[in-house]
Amino acid sequence: MKFNKYIVTALIFQLFNLNMFSNQLQKTEQVEVKELKYKFKSGELNALSIEVADKDEKSVRSKFLDHLEGHFAFSLKNGKDIIVDNARLPEITNQLIDLQFTVNSLRNGGFELIVSFDFDEKMLSSNQKKEYGNAANYLLGFSRKASNEYLNALLKDEKEIAEKIKSKTLSIENDKKKLIKEVEGLKTEINSTQKKINKTEVDLNENIFSLSNHSQSSGREISRLGKEKQRIEKRREKLISNARKFDKVKTKKQKKINTIDMQLKKWKKREKRQQEKVDVLNNKISRYS
Repeated sequence: MKFNKYIVTALIFQLFNLNMFSNQLQKTEQVEVKELKYKFKSGELNALSIEVADKDEKSVRSKFLDHLEGHFAFSLKNGKDIIVDNARLPEITNQLIDLQFTVNSLRNGGFELIVSFDFDEKMLSSNQKKEYGNAANYLLGFSRKASNEYLNALLKDEKEIAEKIKSKTLSIENDKKKLIKEVEGLKTEINSTQKKINKTEVDLNENIFSLSNHSQSSGREISRLGKEKQRIEKRREKLISNARKFDKVKTKKQKKINTIDMQLKKWKKREKRQQEKVDVLNNKISRYS
């Protein structure tokens, strides 16, 4: 039975590691061109698809048209589909190409650009290895350029926000350190004042003892001792008052520290969430590199 338990534990551990490895692969998986049959509004055609990062479908369509700009006779919109006639794309072939493309949203937040290429009255497919490879590279180049421009602009904004949050967190931490130092100073002051209060109590007891031993002394000596007693009592009262003030200030500052701790906790959470956004964008960018 023990042997079986060890086997089960080992299998679970291996599955866990495989799952972690699989997640890492998904995070760093590069975008790639895929071949598919797609139903355009005009009918089902052989096409190539590539993932693109952008804000919306309209933006991807517009950028791809700009990418083709100056290399075709005219374009026509057919619902969500765009038809491009007589495009000259030497990166793919020396022949004139008719293109039809559309853009769809993906669940991961990206967009799928789907393009059919028609030249020499043939739909481009993986059977035409040279032209297919050229077309795949053409789409991959567009995807990388458009996606990186979009994602790097986002990354810049998110990094600026991250720096502001980090700066705010650091400022709060510095405020806390300053208050802690002030509280420690007040504690030292309170301890010092308490020692002085204790000293006045000793002085007062000695004064009372002296008065009792000088009951037969001259009126002048008794008067001096009486005044000394009043002076000691006043000093003692002042020290006690100061100690109370110090303690009140210390309590207020300690409450501020507690409030700052709560603020700091919130800002550290924000800092963590913002860094996660930056990491996600960096990971996305790596997919288009």
